[in-house]
Amino acid sequence: TDSDGNPFPDVSVSAGPGYSALTDSQGAYTITAVISGTYTVTPSLMGYTFSPPSHTVSVPPDATGVDFVYLRLIFLPFVLLH
Repeated sequence: TDSDGNPFPDVSVSAGPGYSALTDSQGAYTITAVISGTYTVTPSLMGYTFSPPSHTVSVPPDATGVDFVYLRLIFLPFVLLH
């Protein structure tokens, strides 16, 4: 979601090699067929940063409510003066 709670689609969410999903139009995602273990779930989208940057999740049980808030990166031009 954004800082106002609006959903954000098309964010890649990964729990490691072979475990990933894209957020849908409601900002939801499901990573399936995860075997038992501990995973670091990390969202990514070029030009954005997320808070928190990742969550640690243990399976089982099923993990729900692993949410992130995105922050748009702003690139400001600069000029070097001699």
